[in-house]
Amino acid sequence: MTKIGYPMCPVCGAVRDPFMSDAEIERFVESHKKSCSINNIKRVALKAELRSETLKIGPYDGHDQAVNVFEGIRLGAGEVLDMGKTEVEGFIETDNNEKHWIVFYDPIPGGSGFIPQIIKYWSPIIESGIGLVTNCPRKCEEACYSCLMHFRNQQFHRELNRFTAEAMLTDLLGELTKSMDIPPKFINKEPEPGESDAEDKFIDILKESSFPLPEGQFRVDFNDGGYTVADFAYPDKRVLIYIDGMSEKIHGKPDQIRKDNIIRAKLRMIGFHVMDITSVSLNDETAVNSFLAELGVYLGE
Repeated sequence: MTKIGYPMCPVCGAVRDPFMSDAEIERFVESHKKSCSINNIKRVALKAELRSETLKIGPYDGHDQAVNVFEGIRLGAGEVLDMGKTEVEGFIETDNNEKHWIVFYDPIPGGSGFIPQIIKYWSPIIESGIGLVTNCPRKCEEACYSCLMHFRNQQFHRELNRFTAEAMLTDLLGELTKSMDIPPKFINKEPEPGESDAEDKFIDILKESSFPLPEGQFRVDFNDGGYTVADFAYPDKRVLIYIDGMSEKIHGKPDQIRKDNIIRAKLRMIGFHVMDITSVSLNDETAVNSFLAELGVYLGE
């Protein structure tokens, strides 16, 4: 079991990621016993109170079952929602009956909106996860860095198995149905409908800043037969706006970045002002203010 806190040398201050393998942390300890003359390392953790949306899945009899479902859902969500690896975090919780639960949570203050989207698009996410573990590019025997493994889940590498993930995810196929409401522990202002959605959040930002509202899903056709659909547009001002995620599988992928750049270069050649902002940046006040200042110039506001 991974201990809580960052392993830290009390003499030189060197630290290691607590999610590294036990072997790596033991090597770190032995090295600093010699170099810094310490008896042992300390584990340091910072505590912060965070109110976050969560999604809890389970219970599972085996820890390995929970881990494989956890990583399979993350893969599927990354593909379907254009979600990066750190936009939803999670852990495996073991209860008093030795049952294991998957807990996903939103790590971004104010919320990124991905937890409700996972629930909303549950079926395609599970289907995508199954496809990604089934069709591993390397056709590995259990798991590899082309399917389930990555740096941050090193401590679970021995438990990862894409065939176990495929079987467990298959049991989760189908649409989710609501059975009851769970009373909140904290009473907060009720979100407006669609507030979780990045595009709705962008519209809310424009309203709060007294900007005129744009048209949505605006299509521009090119002379070569191709076309693009901007998330928002001010056609009379020839301003196009794209709300992008930065998943490595879509907008963060080098090939897709090149394609996006070509499309936006073509748009600028025919007289459009092209603006983009990532979904994560909508929670960054500095990035939003900079975006609005540029938009205001184009709109003459």
